[in-house]
Amino acid sequence: MVAYCPNSRRIAFGGKTGVVVIHELRAGKAQTIQAHSRPVTAVAFSEDGKHLATYSAD
Repeated sequence: MVAYCPNSRRIAFGGKTGVVVIHELRAGKAQTIQAHSRPVTAVAFSEDGKHLATYSAD
């Protein structure tokens, strides 16, 4: 799963292991979060780009 931030500064990926990775595109940095114990099936940024929601069946 992939989500693009509305301000085009970040992109988020959800993985099969429950990990969410947020890439700061301009800074070239990434943050990895063990968000769930099961696969991430959805990721979405809020309209203002301040919040990220993730979904998993856990």
